[in-house]
Amino acid sequence: MTLCAIAATIAAGTTQLLATAPGPAAANSSSPVAEAGSEDLFTKAVAPLLESRCVECHNSEDASGGLNLQTRTGAMTGGDSGPAIVPADPDSGTLMYHVAGSDADMPASGDPLTTEQIDALASWIRQGAPWPESSPLEATGRSTRPSGTWWAFEPLRRPDVPDVPPEYAHWVRTPIDAFILHRQLEAGVAPAPVADDRTLLRRLYYDLTGLPPTFQEIEDFSNDPAEDAYERLVDRLLASPHYGERWARHWLDVAHYADTNGYGSNHIRKNAWPYRDYVIRSLNDDKTYTRFVEEQIAGDCLYPDSSDAVIACGFLVAGPWDEAGHCNANAGSLTQQTTQYNDRDDIITNVMTTFTSLTVHCARCHDHKFDPISQEDYYCLQAVFAGIDRTDRAIDGNIRYGPNARWWLVPALASLTTLLVLGSVVGTAVVLRMTTRIRLLCCTATGLAVVASAGMWTIWITDYHDLPLRVERRIERKFPGMAPIRFDARFASAAKVFGPSSSFPPNRSFHPPEGGKPRTVNFLARGSISQPEREVGPGTVSCIPDLPSRFTQVDIDDEGARRIALAEWIVDRRNPLTWRSIVNRVWQYHFGRGLVNSPNDFGQMGMVPTHPELLDWLAVEFRDNGQSLKDLHRLIVNSAVYRQGLPAAGGPTLEQSRQLYCGAIPQRLEAEAIRDSILFVSGRLDLQMYGPGFRTFTLADIPLVSIYHYADNPDEDPQTCRRAVYQLQVRADTEPLMSLLDCPDGTQSVAVRDETLTGLQALAMMNSPLVVGEARHFAERVARLASDTPSQLNMAFQLALGRLPSPEERELLQPYAGRHGIANVCRMLLNTNEFLFID
Repeated sequence: MTLCAIAATIAAGTTQLLATAPGPAAANSSSPVAEAGSEDLFTKAVAPLLESRCVECHNSEDASGGLNLQTRTGAMTGGDSGPAIVPADPDSGTLMYHVAGSDADMPASGDPLTTEQIDALASWIRQGAPWPESSPLEATGRSTRPSGTWWAFEPLRRPDVPDVPPEYAHWVRTPIDAFILHRQLEAGVAPAPVADDRTLLRRLYYDLTGLPPTFQEIEDFSNDPAEDAYERLVDRLLASPHYGERWARHWLDVAHYADTNGYGSNHIRKNAWPYRDYVIRSLNDDKTYTRFVEEQIAGDCLYPDSSDAVIACGFLVAGPWDEAGHCNANAGSLTQQTTQYNDRDDIITNVMTTFTSLTVHCARCHDHKFDPISQEDYYCLQAVFAGIDRTDRAIDGNIRYGPNARWWLVPALASLTTLLVLGSVVGTAVVLRMTTRIRLLCCTATGLAVVASAGMWTIWITDYHDLPLRVERRIERKFPGMAPIRFDARFASAAKVFGPSSSFPPNRSFHPPEGGKPRTVNFLARGSISQPEREVGPGTVSCIPDLPSRFTQVDIDDEGARRIALAEWIVDRRNPLTWRSIVNRVWQYHFGRGLVNSPNDFGQMGMVPTHPELLDWLAVEFRDNGQSLKDLHRLIVNSAVYRQGLPAAGGPTLEQSRQLYCGAIPQRLEAEAIRDSILFVSGRLDLQMYGPGFRTFTLADIPLVSIYHYADNPDEDPQTCRRAVYQLQVRADTEPLMSLLDCPDGTQSVAVRDETLTGLQALAMMNSPLVVGEARHFAERVARLASDTPSQLNMAFQLALGRLPSPEERELLQPYAGRHGIANVCRMLLNTNEFLFID
């Protein structure tokens, strides 16, 4: 199908959906409530509605928007936008504007008001809005401090695996299947048949590596008679270095990582990338989840001898940073203090949302409206991070080097004097660090670095292309037989990382905490920096009954001890949030929907689990048996549930398939997977790992602000052909094609990406410089591998879709290729749903 046809179909489909989408029903003037008398109407309909849906936010103590709806006087006086109610005139007050119509934005949470509720409000106002003043209304829908328990805060216990009926015993492969099957049979539906080999392999390869299987890999699997062929393939993909690249992208979405500051200046962070590489390495190494969490919150304190642990703390500062508010505002001013509170708010949100799936930041101005999180809890968390700011931080024992570096291994020299002599071979040298384990020397003129470890000197020339040939020859003469070896970027490291620090040079009016001690954090009335009340100490939320929430044993002047205490609280085996959160995230990325379909919010405004027993079984299994993410993947993808194909015709509905996992749901590839697959098929994907990100833009030289201009055809530059995870990601100004394909920009945490289907996407995919250019390279690859048109069609289908063309496709495309060339066939294949969708 040509793109014009695809675009027309999408556009027509969108129009039809919009035309038939359910909208507000016509006003029902015969509603029993609407026909009631004015007093009865207020008592029976209006007062309960205001109490259950409005008063919780608009009351005398917490008048959101300045509006108090507890009394008639408050409603008539109104708030910041004017009177909420004008008697006899529903169209004049702000209440009806905000709760009715296509632009309704209230209630702020929960479902919109029903047509009947809107009609009742309008009828009551037309009747003069009678309202007895005897007593104010009280919130009844959700208390500000919920009583009782909520599923997310309940202790973890391992549920029993359900019994399986004999007729389904052959289907069950893992305990996961027993839990899912139990719910399916209760609902009267059955599992879908297993997917065919090609579909299953595409799903598995994309899930675990983000790249498609080759035609040969599909053929080899289909022809492998061994019973454990699938399980061996799973193990091989989990051992692939591309696994870490794929799953790091998911983690970076949640951590809202990007390579620029955001805000007005949006300057590039030159040293943010080591954190991205840390995540990839950690996932490939299958680091235990406890260690993974600890390193990202307090690795520099818990494991000070590990450069990886220092880099890991880049998680805390992965989000946007208001450079102007920190550096340009007067030191100590309310503006700067507000910026610092906002900065810590981002850190708190990142930590608690990512690791515990709690919306703690909602308690900044008042106790959380829906969850048992107090404002005191929030400011105790602020105190945990009161001793750090964001800065480029040195990494001990690690030397930055670029793609042109060379290195020599020479016998270790004994003395500091000899070390200085070695440095003089190249030029003026400065000793940076001297310890019993590592000797480090840096030449400031040429980028020489010398590290002594394990009996050998390692000499790094960091800018080899600028190094005079005479210097290289002098080194080789001094150490004969030690030939230079070309640098391999897989072992890339850095001298600095953008991370949290309490010690750094002042930047204009931006200074580190005095003496490295945590700043004072005050409880702020209504969240206002101008209304400080009592000082608070470090702590966390108090909604987990078995865990203390205040870090009273921590040295008040020890910044690191505060973060260590929080890290230990999060990874405590008694903390049910942590273990439920991570297994739910992994499940979601495999199935497109979490067992809890609000991965960042396990509170009462989030969703409840569709399979609570399975969620807890997975959480306990993961927590108590090694905390290996790879084992968790292995458990999931080896299940029969994961291997299902599409639901059979006439079987369960789409919503049943989503809720009960009784069949696969087609999912479009993510932006990065689409880009990587296009380059993979064209044969130009550069699989070099790690190191600074590549740029697809030019940077305008304008004072105080960075302006990004994306190149017309960036992928013609070989440096841009690396995997998309290594692309320098710009906040608020993402590359156009990636943005159209729903790639987030790192401004906010994204637990579930949007998956839109628009005509603009179709047009961009057909006409973008990336697709047009790579289709040409794809065709050139096909022409090298096959000489005649029928063979080229076979090869193009094998490379793009992992199969041969059908007779109908061959009949259609062979004359088309003769008239328009194989490059246009390749371009069409890159635009098919079969290429862009899994399943």
